[in-house]
Amino acid sequence: MQMKTLIFTLFVFVYGCVSAQTGSFTCKLIFDSPDDPNLNELTIELKGTSIARFILLEKKTEFSTNNLQSDTISIHISDLGCRDTVISNVVVKSGETTMLEVHFPSTCEYDKSVNDKTCPVCGKKDKSIPVEYGLLIHKNKRAQRKFEKNPTFYAAACEITCCNPHWYCKRDKKSF
Repeated sequence: MQMKTLIFTLFVFVYGCVSAQTGSFTCKLIFDSPDDPNLNELTIELKGTSIARFILLEKKTEFSTNNLQSDTISIHISDLGCRDTVISNVVVKSGETTMLEVHFPSTCEYDKSVNDKTCPVCGKKDKSIPVEYGLLIHKNKRAQRKFEKNPTFYAAACEITCCNPHWYCKRDKKSF
């Protein structure tokens, strides 16, 4: 009988120590617009010394997870490569729930210049050229030299996201 009591007491003690070292985490995303068209699938990645969790949200603005080891974590929130937000040094304490509200922008900073090629630096339009995305291929060396002397567009990267600049000012070397 004493052996059963000893084993039961040991089990309760070990369980209490293990469960006391875990905490919970809750995060609420705050958007500029509640009907954000890009709010389809958000990926949440929690990283720490003892944590690596992925959470996929579908049209939700809140998530939570339990039984996290006490740790300092970083949270990476992304929307299919369009918008990324990283929050570092979030402390998850044992026996507590860490709550966080994150402003997640729903608009692209370049959307305001879609139809306006006025450079935000110099305020002029005369040196603004469109930004083109993709692999640049010239017909021949002569065409390439002509383009390099007086480009009619700014050759950007091959990777296109949902938030890219539309114009480039040759005077200020600024994409907007």
